[in-house]
Amino acid sequence: MKNTNWLPIFSFNGTDGSISKPDPRLLQQACHELGVAPSQTLVLGDSQADMQLAQAGAAGCIGVTGGWSSAFHLSADAIIHQLQDIQIL
Repeated sequence: MKNTNWLPIFSFNGTDGSISKPDPRLLQQACHELGVAPSQTLVLGDSQADMQLAQAGAAGCIGVTGGWSSAFHLSADAIIHQLQDIQIL
């Protein structure tokens, strides 16, 4: 994300390590911290675990190729090849 102008809109959240993807509690925690509902959230990820996290948490999901999985392996709402393929309105 250093190569985009998106950094100000992202919130980076961590846990104590007791839960991991695709546990939807990760998404719930992030949404709680941001004050938004999971249904108002879009998860961008490069792995099937990211897509499973979004789906289990009732969020939208966009798969980004070139990471851990190819487009064929990502069960996402949409597939992009680089972050710059998304236009933020």
